[in-house]
Amino acid sequence: MWSARLGLRGRNGLSAAGERAQRSGGTGSAQRGNGLSAAGICMLPGMAGGIVMAAILLLAPFMITISLSAVAALLGTLLKQDAEARHDGSSLIETNV
Repeated sequence: MWSARLGLRGRNGLSAAGERAQRSGGTGSAQRGNGLSAAGICMLPGMAGGIVMAAILLLAPFMITISLSAVAALLGTLLKQDAEARHDGSSLIETNV
């Protein structure tokens, strides 16, 4: 067992589990020297969560910046309209740009 965890291979390039399966006559989880197996290839759907998480972490700063810019623009517009409505007729309104 420990030899498979450490990546050690036997004389014929099989892992320890692969050598046992070959001795017993079954196919088992025999892995050749390149480390690929059917179980390893089928892990791609299991990695989808990690890929999505990485994409979210990479895009989060940009999305936060864009959304806060939109909130600032909306708040500025609403406060300017409120100030103009409250001080309608004041001579200082013309000095606001």
